[in-house]
Amino acid sequence: MISTQVSCVIDAPIEVVWQTIRPFDSLSQWHPYVAACRVEAGLAPSEVGCIRRIELQEGGVVRETLLGLSDREHCIVYDIIESPMPVKNYIATLRLYPITETRQVYADWRVEFEITEGTEDAMIATLKDIFASGLQALNQQQ
Repeated sequence: MISTQVSCVIDAPIEVVWQTIRPFDSLSQWHPYVAACRVEAGLAPSEVGCIRRIELQEGGVVRETLLGLSDREHCIVYDIIESPMPVKNYIATLRLYPITETRQVYADWRVEFEITEGTEDAMIATLKDIFASGLQALNQQQ
């Protein structure tokens, strides 16, 4: 398995950042690469097993399954079931940690995956860009 991660400090209390990212269908409200995001019929956006359909700004669709959601640990775990990216066995985790002294958040977004074509380095660079852009946008919104 290949893995990579991006992290940053967000200048806001953990409760505020968690409220923004917790709904599994909220990605279009804070990630600049996402044009639209909705949970497909059947389950609520906080229910493990729900599937979100992401329409990308540049075209293309990604579908992801919510594998885990923890309000106590401020953590979301999901996989990709459909994507224009050449990946398989993709499991990502977005987790927030409180920085209690400053009332900020340490955000950590990590993934493990395999590639189906192309190079490891190219896919790692793509994913780091996606994660970093999302975290930067989250920080700017707060």
